[in-house]
Amino acid sequence: MFELMQSVLLVFIEIMCCNIFYETFGKARYKGWINAIQFILLLCSTYILVYVFSKHFLITAVYNFFKK
Repeated sequence: MFELMQSVLLVFIEIMCCNIFYETFGKARYKGWINAIQFILLLCSTYILVYVFSKHFLITAVYNFFKK
């Protein structure tokens, strides 16, 4: 349970940092509840992808190789 909370918190902090970075260069198009929905969907989808790829080291290695 602690590992799950730690993982979700780490993804949350990374998304918040990306959000702050993007807002320094551009203006947010939407305000209000739509931002909250987009944030929650991004958090869930990112966590699911991280969780799925953490079990498959070969896919992660290939992804990191082509990411460069």
